[in-house]
Amino acid sequence: MEFATHGDLYTLWLLENAFQESAVCIYTAEIAMVLEFLHNAGIIFRDLKMENILLDHNGHIKLTDFGLSKWLQKNQRTSTICGTLQYMAPEILLEEDYTHAIDWWSLGVIMYTLLVGRYPIDGAKNHYTMQRKVLQHRYQPPEHVSKEAGEVLALLLKKNPKERLQALREFEKLPFYRDFPFEQLLKKNIAPKNFLRRKLPPTLARKYYDSSSAKRRRKLGQRAHEGLSEFTVREREQSIY
Repeated sequence: MEFATHGDLYTLWLLENAFQESAVCIYTAEIAMVLEFLHNAGIIFRDLKMENILLDHNGHIKLTDFGLSKWLQKNQRTSTICGTLQYMAPEILLEEDYTHAIDWWSLGVIMYTLLVGRYPIDGAKNHYTMQRKVLQHRYQPPEHVSKEAGEVLALLLKKNPKERLQALREFEKLPFYRDFPFEQLLKKNIAPKNFLRRKLPPTLARKYYDSSSAKRRRKLGQRAHEGLSEFTVREREQSIY
């Protein structure tokens, strides 16, 4: 894989804060296309998060870190409790068998975070606390989020996986993506970096440590990563792939 010049989506989010909806539309569409490809190939990713999404010189995504991925055909289920707590779907937190739908929930968490500039729920120390938070939380974005974007969020963050948005063809039917050039994006004829609020530096690494981004990193990053361990000790000992 070629060098990912612009680091990862998490770093970009720290710099950008809330993204413009046009940029969110592009990034969620690219991630959705990747998920569609993986799921059709019989792979469940299980750790979709901003830190695992690298960016090339034009801002296009590259999914990385397949350490928790697994071969899983559509309509099959698996049961390992794994992933990153803040992105875990309710069915994993409830220790239920689950399907590829968990990856689409994680996309919903990413979309919310990019739109709003913060995670929908603060981190937790273990998956039991996170379970309670997720089950009690109402995933409603602030008023500044458009009705069309809010509709996508509502469908991705359905707590019942059977009701959750989980196919690219379903994306294409929604008003938020009406007339969106998916084919042109797939061919990389659209540069996501052109839809960001600021012009990207040659690399994100240098900009990441300027005073403003470092301050935001301390304020948001630490809180966002509380409890983001991939397993509790008990789960590490008992989980079976």
